[in-house]
Amino acid sequence: MKKKHGLVTLLFLLVLAITVGALVEAQNGEPMSDHESQKKRDQEQIAACYAQDRLHQAWGFDSATQRFCYPDTFAGMWIGDDGKLVIAVTDQSEAVQEEYLSLISGYASHVRFVQQEQGYNELLTIGEEIREYANRNGENVILN
Repeated sequence: MKKKHGLVTLLFLLVLAITVGALVEAQNGEPMSDHESQKKRDQEQIAACYAQDRLHQAWGFDSATQRFCYPDTFAGMWIGDDGKLVIAVTDQSEAVQEEYLSLISGYASHVRFVQQEQGYNELLTIGEEIREYANRNGENVILN
């Protein structure tokens, strides 16, 4: 029984030493821990969500279609692995980027742009054409 108790005590002390060592290292200005990196990404994501919300407010919402009124250059948006708001556009020119960034003043550093071939509105139009074609031919198609 003493051997078992001694082994448990030894393991506890080893875990305690590793934990204290990690805390001392974090306080000495060493590289960011995984927790600190995650916290920074979380803060970036929160800012990206605010930027996305500002875009939606600026574009407006059509209650008849239950959709946001996206510009024709818009192709989608999501939060990237880096925590930034990724805005996909069909025209990645400086003028288009400035147009978007003007709607989210204060959050420009939390946004990046990527080029896409087709815009969201264009895809919605194609979806509607598919739905109409299917309905004319007696088929049921569900598109979101």
